[in-house]
Amino acid sequence: MDYFARDCYHLGIESNFNCKRFFKFARVCLADDEDESEDRTMQICMRDKEVGHIYDLYQTRNNIHQKACQHKVVSAIDTM
Repeated sequence: MDYFARDCYHLGIESNFNCKRFFKFARVCLADDEDESEDRTMQICMRDKEVGHIYDLYQTRNNIHQKACQHKVVSAIDTM
C-alpha cells in the first residue's frame, strides 16, 4: 500500500491515505465460519472506526487509475 504514496507523490495527486496507519490497525484473524471445518480461512480485519480511512484507500486507487492508467498517452502507447 505504500506504493499509493509513491505514485501520488510522483503524479502530483493528493492522497489522504496513510499506509502506516493502515498497518497499525490491520490484523489477520481467523474467519468466523458457522461450520467448523478444518480449513479455516484467514481475513484481514480492521477496527470499525477505520472505515473512513479504508474509503480513502479506494478513492486514492481510483484517482490513480483514472489520471494515470487511463491517460490518453498511456492508452496510445498500449495500442502500439
